[in-house]
Amino acid sequence: MQRLLIVLIIFSLATGLAGCEDATIVEDTYTLTIEIEGQGTVVDFKVGGNEVAQDAAISLEAVPASGWEFGEWVGEVAENDEARTSIYMDEDKSIKAVFLAKDGDDYSYTPNDYLYEIEASPEDGFYWNYYLFVPRGTPVNKSIRLLVEPNNQGPESDDISFTNNDAKITARHNGTAQNLKIPVLVPAFPRLKTKPPGYDFLPSNTLSKEILMKGTDEFKRIDLQLIKMIEHAKDLLDDKENIKLKEEIFIMGGSASAIFASNFTKIHPNKVRAIAAGSIDFVILPVDRWGGEEIRYPAGISDLRSIVGESFNLDEYKKVAKFYYQGELEAVNDELTVGASEEKAVEKAIGQTTRERWDKIGQIYQQLNIPGQIVSYKATAHETREEMFDDIERFFEVNKGDKINEITPHQYNEDDFSVDFDRIEKVNIVEAKWSLDPDFPRDIREVLEIEGLGRLDFVLFTEEGFTHEIQVADFLLQKNFSVILKSDTSPDIHLTRSNVCQTILRTVGFVDGVDEFPGLFVQLRSEEEQILDYDADYRVYISSDVENYYKIDEEVILKAF
Repeated sequence: MQRLLIVLIIFSLATGLAGCEDATIVEDTYTLTIEIEGQGTVVDFKVGGNEVAQDAAISLEAVPASGWEFGEWVGEVAENDEARTSIYMDEDKSIKAVFLAKDGDDYSYTPNDYLYEIEASPEDGFYWNYYLFVPRGTPVNKSIRLLVEPNNQGPESDDISFTNNDAKITARHNGTAQNLKIPVLVPAFPRLKTKPPGYDFLPSNTLSKEILMKGTDEFKRIDLQLIKMIEHAKDLLDDKENIKLKEEIFIMGGSASAIFASNFTKIHPNKVRAIAAGSIDFVILPVDRWGGEEIRYPAGISDLRSIVGESFNLDEYKKVAKFYYQGELEAVNDELTVGASEEKAVEKAIGQTTRERWDKIGQIYQQLNIPGQIVSYKATAHETREEMFDDIERFFEVNKGDKINEITPHQYNEDDFSVDFDRIEKVNIVEAKWSLDPDFPRDIREVLEIEGLGRLDFVLFTEEGFTHEIQVADFLLQKNFSVILKSDTSPDIHLTRSNVCQTILRTVGFVDGVDEFPGLFVQLRSEEEQILDYDADYRVYISSDVENYYKIDEEVILKAF
């Protein structure tokens, strides 16, 4: 067998060379020696002239010559049996790409995109459809990962075809799977507007405590249904495409689907190789108690055994590569992320604001020696931007193997927002109305009802109005929010930034095309509901610590109705 030795000296320039006569070389560089056994090449690597800084995750792709096939990588790469892999350069390293002469069995790739629409199959253990997309170029007859993205359909709907179509689109347009050349599975768990008998709250898209404990028939243990879907997909791809899937999956999600992914990983860490989840204000705490508070599911694990029949497996959770991310402008949404009943314990344990919580969670993971990247992106709200998707892709790429590797995430500048908007320095509050008040603007109320909002929500109408959710998020981050509701018959109700829904503009615009929201949408939490006098009128006051940023010319009253 022929052997060719290629030595690649890899270093980095500290500054770009354009327009410069003298380049400054980074002193801390490493040498990667690549040896090729057989006949083939390593894409984009030449002898000399390839410059990469230290501690870089380098993508590698071995391409066999005609009549040869890729065999394996020898050395410290992320995935030894994948032609496309990566290596983390934290020191000088040597690796070898091994190519084998073909003996009749061709190693190939899928020639086209395939989308499988799998109908519910109770006999196979799942009561809802799932969608499986196989991108063009997926390796055949090689062991690869399956990517799972839980569906997040947005508005509540009793139309199951709406849920199915949303899941289908999500699978077909998952760019991460397409770039990594791996299949992606999207379940079609519905977010129903009309709750089945016995359910007050049914957030199937977050794997809530209620659905795990109360779920019957088609809603029973949808986490186990997802596992059955994964097993079904493995058999299907093996049979129809000769695609071999590894036991442990990749799982990703944003917003509600990130919460589902996070909770699934907490319950079934042995099923997950790597998770990338974000656009959330909270990451699970793998503890029973913290800061003197009991931390129950979904925020923590103290009652996990009583819910799913098994205790939290910390050893397996440590083996999962974890990339949790948020935008610095992300708002707190405890009802969605940790459950209304747990919000007080979470606030006492790790704080009220997203910034407080994110820093504290990172410290807790370090203190417990749990591997994981807890990343916050500047100038970013409830969104996953292009560079963030690039980070997710690189994270999965370097964690194909059994060793946990980290990436260096992209960072935006302080004012590097994804949209242009005019910064608001001060707002003038002119009116307040409950969203269920008959005099509330009908078009907005109808949208709120579609979203299942409006029960104990109100709007502080302002002269300025807001044109983008990031404009709202930036204003709240820079100026904060602190309002007091006073009545003659009940205790004062103190409202903070966490009560303001930053994404309401997206909700309203998504359904009705509205491009401006007339003020700040405020939601009461469970603790405030308990002291609310439904028959009382409330006067709106601005707290002294934010009075420079809010103005009330005349008395504003939130009238009972």
